[in-house]
Amino acid sequence: MALHLPLLAQTKATNLSGSIAGTWKMTSQTAKDPKGQSFTTDLTKNTQYKIITPTHWMYVGYNSDSLKGGGDGGVYTLKGNKYIETLDGAKTDFTVKVAGDKYYQDGFIIYPDGEKLELHEIYQRVPEPKGKNADIAGTWNFVSGNDLSNGKKTPEKDMQELMIITPQHLMWVHKTIAGKFKEALVASYTREGNTITPNGIIASWPLGKEKVKVTATVKGDQMFSHVTVTMPDGKKEEFEAIHQNVSKPKLAKTASK
Repeated sequence: MALHLPLLAQTKATNLSGSIAGTWKMTSQTAKDPKGQSFTTDLTKNTQYKIITPTHWMYVGYNSDSLKGGGDGGVYTLKGNKYIETLDGAKTDFTVKVAGDKYYQDGFIIYPDGEKLELHEIYQRVPEPKGKNADIAGTWNFVSGNDLSNGKKTPEKDMQELMIITPQHLMWVHKTIAGKFKEALVASYTREGNTITPNGIIASWPLGKEKVKVTATVKGDQMFSHVTVTMPDGKKEEFEAIHQNVSKPKLAKTASK
């Protein structure tokens, strides 16, 4: 019987990896800061979503009092229930479990000076239709792009972006090349042919009544997109971008963090 234990452990790990993958909305967060002070996040004012794929994680959060938000993302490792997310400037040490449609993540963010932030988070699964939009679903890393607004073509030189697309949601985080956070967004979307229409849920800024339309074409492991943002006053901003698919484990190391 002992000969089968490694296989059983591997099967359990594979099952956990599959079960944590998905789109999640935070329903509870308690924490203890490095000084031992406990606090509970007020989720009537704070909203946070998280997407986990077989290779990557990403979150976007927004505070309705400060009218500001944040986000991050990168690769992770999962061994048994030990879950380690990559972070710039810190390390993580979490354990995770899934019970029904709930995802539990408990552990620590460990800073370079050794201080620890203790976190206990619970998320509710957001339903996703299986198999839908399979050609664009995945994790995408920004390669290059241009700002086409005002009839000009200005290269995006100081930007890195990681974007995750699920069958019904999309999430992205922008940073500078040096790794400084710029902006982030999570949205549901509808699709007709190559035209994607995002419906913003939360972002790192207060969402307004602007309308966004994306035309996306996938060729091999790359996605070519053209984005048009129409403001309430009718003014338009336009962008074009190329993203590389980094969904496969062997490509995950190239992803922006």
